[in-house]
Amino acid sequence: MYFYYFLASCRIYPWWKKYVTTLQITQFIIDLGFVYFCTYQLIASRYYKYLPHCGTCAGTEEAAIFGCALLSSYLLLFIQFFQRTYSQKQAAKRKLKTQ
Repeated sequence: MYFYYFLASCRIYPWWKKYVTTLQITQFIIDLGFVYFCTYQLIASRYYKYLPHCGTCAGTEEAAIFGCALLSSYLLLFIQFFQRTYSQKQAAKRKLKTQ
């Protein structure tokens, strides 16, 4: 991703920009799965001992919730960017082809 930003700053726009965005979205989905799992483990081990969990951790609830919120917002922003950048372009191309 940073290599793409470097190229873009040099006014070189590679054809694989869409794939970088897709990889970023995939990365955030995987990250969110991990962070949500860890947040569940933290909260379940401290407050709901009757729920299944893997044990405790040294993290704080604030950090866990902040991590969930931050990564969720990043995922939503990347999805919004993808839709605005690629979905609208493809719809416009299809519309031009049918005319």
